[in-house]
Amino acid sequence: MFIYFLVGFCRRTAYDWMYTMPAVLPYGFHVSIIIKQCLNITWLFLFDRELLLPVLITSALMTLTNYILLFFSCHGLKIYGAWLNKYHKTDLWLFRILVQNGVAVYATWGTLSTLLNLTIYLQYKTEATKFNCAVLSLLLLLMVLLIWFLFENFYLDEHVRYIVTIYPVVILWLAGTLSNSNSPESYIHVFAAVILAVSCFIFGARIVLVAWKHHKQPLYKDNGLNMSPVEIALTQWKLFL
Repeated sequence: MFIYFLVGFCRRTAYDWMYTMPAVLPYGFHVSIIIKQCLNITWLFLFDRELLLPVLITSALMTLTNYILLFFSCHGLKIYGAWLNKYHKTDLWLFRILVQNGVAVYATWGTLSTLLNLTIYLQYKTEATKFNCAVLSLLLLLMVLLIWFLFENFYLDEHVRYIVTIYPVVILWLAGTLSNSNSPESYIHVFAAVILAVSCFIFGARIVLVAWKHHKQPLYKDNGLNMSPVEIALTQWKLFL
């Protein structure tokens, strides 16, 4: 993703440099990246000193900034997607693959990391048993997966249709957890295996739905777009420029 951004410094459109026009990624996206990196550095110091509650809060804030990054990338593509589809289709797909799916990988990993930090905090700072802490995190993970699957396919399809990297990250995480288990017969690992199977199933269903909608319900069907990126930009709020 960052290599793609850097290449944009050397490319021009008929209007301006590629990284400025069309401004698919607004100021908010770049500010959020800076905030996220500062939180990441803060998390490293806090975790090194085993300050578990600040670690959990910082991890949750990092995850929130990842969601904000995803929102800005989807919003920017909603504004300029039709124009890119008509004049720069290659960039449209690079943006979907490298930016949106790249941010989705980071956001998913951050969500899993926050759940792990929650488990650690509850285990060492409360009276809860290790079993209950793990079950709570796994239940939250399963709920998030199912809710997101419904939203991305039936409510947010126009914005997140081509984001498919969420489930592979969860599958990799759970597979690694199970492969490093010392007691694979325990209920916790059986539950994790069930969630892994569910993740594999909905990932397959997601691929099928995306392929079907790509052919039967294409986005940007109206290619008669007459507005230039400059004119499109003038219609947007300053926050998104």
